[in-house]
Amino acid sequence: MSSLAHPDDNCLAEALPRYDQVLVDVGCGDGKYTLRLAIRHPASLVIGVDAEIARLGRTLRVAGKRKISNLLFLRWALENPLPVLGERADEMHVIMPWGSLLDGVLGAAPIVLANLLSLGRRNAQLRTVINCRPWDAPAALDKQLASTPEPSPELLANLRQQYADSGWVMQAPRWLTDQQAHQLGSSWISRVVSTRASRLLLLPATRRA
Repeated sequence: MSSLAHPDDNCLAEALPRYDQVLVDVGCGDGKYTLRLAIRHPASLVIGVDAEIARLGRTLRVAGKRKISNLLFLRWALENPLPVLGERADEMHVIMPWGSLLDGVLGAAPIVLANLLSLGRRNAQLRTVINCRPWDAPAALDKQLASTPEPSPELLANLRQQYADSGWVMQAPRWLTDQQAHQLGSSWISRVVSTRASRLLLLPATRRA
């Protein structure tokens, strides 16, 4: 069942009740990390969500050859709510977000953040990994990133309150080692770590019971 789906497709509606746990990889990119989640958690339904699906071809072929049956991908931008997954996710992963998704997880795009947090059920876990290295060289920031607030201690304190207002508790952020970063299995993370272009911050959060 590794395939592309639309939120209204029967295959998604039929798959959700068959699994006790649902893991959602938001901003899944090429789907490599999503595939690894599905392999690591064969008893869980793993869903990759991204506004762009052009890079999923190789992952879908690999998943098909390996007969991965617990993996689905959705083309969706979180500027819009995703009711079919509302309060269904036990875990949400946001690895190296960019654009509006990065703005969302840092609180600068409140609608995106609200739509993301609405996916989690009670006691859901959210793991967000942000590369802070670009902010170390402000003159080199691209125009889009320059408008995104740097995840400074002050911003993270405000962000903690935004999460709390949505029923989430943000735990203490922590820096990932290169080894921990490689273990995530994200192709983009592996690339920036190997070129020493990473400073990866983990923002863990839990939805209150």
